[in-house]
Amino acid sequence: MKILRKVRKDPDYDSMLIYPRASVSLHSMLNGCDWETVESHDYFWDGQMRGAQPFCFWQYTISGEGAFRIKGYDYSLKPGKALLGIIPEEHVYYLPKRSDKWEFIYLNFTGSEAIRLFNSARKNGGVVQKYDIDSEPVVKAFDIYDECCTGKISDCYKASAVAYDFVTTLCSYAGNNEEVSKEIDFVKRVHKFCLANLGETIYLDDLAGVAGFSKYHFTRRFKEVEGVSPMEYLLSLRLNMALRLLQNDTQNVKSIALCCGFKDVSYFCKAFRERYGQTPGSFRNSC
Repeated sequence: MKILRKVRKDPDYDSMLIYPRASVSLHSMLNGCDWETVESHDYFWDGQMRGAQPFCFWQYTISGEGAFRIKGYDYSLKPGKALLGIIPEEHVYYLPKRSDKWEFIYLNFTGSEAIRLFNSARKNGGVVQKYDIDSEPVVKAFDIYDECCTGKISDCYKASAVAYDFVTTLCSYAGNNEEVSKEIDFVKRVHKFCLANLGETIYLDDLAGVAGFSKYHFTRRFKEVEGVSPMEYLLSLRLNMALRLLQNDTQNVKSIALCCGFKDVSYFCKAFRERYGQTPGSFRNSC
């Protein structure tokens, strides 16, 4: 088991790394690493107010408690929980009033490949993931911190290799974690159920029952995995089907709306226009 300890830093070396641009294109880059304890409730980060350059970060709670809010959902970041954040993104994380401190280790990554793999890890495991203290991602994070503090990550090429190794480890861990894999299977069941019953009235309770979760847990987990609520997901499936039927079917707009589960044709036309920028009739005439 990894022993939690802070390494003595080289006084001339800052663990928060910013490397110069390499002479060749590097698509995965570690550009930040540190171990912090925050005790001020002024600690607050908005994922939409951190600049335009995309990056991702992994922030693992060691002690205390932090909080994370994304698209209206709140998560408690207690010991063993890691936040997988993307910048820019509609989220905030902060030290909540109920907590007097939040101690964590974090790693920041830039580069298209790092972000792509990071998104894959989030899709398979969620934006907040639980890790045992001796799990591979946590052990590697502590090792990276040690190397940062002792100056062993000395150039952009080493930083790139470390970044790629870490984000692929996150992907592998999420994909091979039996508990995570079992839970993610519910999305496939829900998707199959929706397609088989698209023309029928489907309630949130129906989807939660197919998933095998309580309605609250289902809604939270579904949004973690898919990025949208279950009913938004269902609406997208209905509109996508309507789009295909308008292109390839001779039924009138009302019949297509009913076939795709829209009992109110006016609502169907409004939702279609909001999604595709034109009415169903206009879209059909343009095909």
